[in-house]
Amino acid sequence: MPQLRHVAITTHDIEKTAKFSVDVFEMKEMGKINDSGTTGCFLSDGVMNLATLHSKNDQAVGVERGAGFKGIHHIGFEVEDMATIQEKLASAGSRRTQDPWVKSG
Repeated sequence: MPQLRHVAITTHDIEKTAKFSVDVFEMKEMGKINDSGTTGCFLSDGVMNLATLHSKNDQAVGVERGAGFKGIHHIGFEVEDMATIQEKLASAGSRRTQDPWVKSG
């Protein structure tokens, strides 16, 4: 059964947003990112993960949203069979906007 594993939110102040989740929800910082398109902080409560991200350009957040976007960027599910889920998504009318980030193992 697919299980929700992470939520990624886009914000203009990643440190303030991450600090809020640490202070209020006692999440733990797991790591940071700072690459050509995104800065961010990865948090976890031990089961669910939260990414607070700031996009440096339209491509990083998705050109349909633009770099000024704030809000839920995406959610991630852990699935046993990606092909089956892709078929179910297509049957449900979902359209693919970009390649999913897939973690094996």
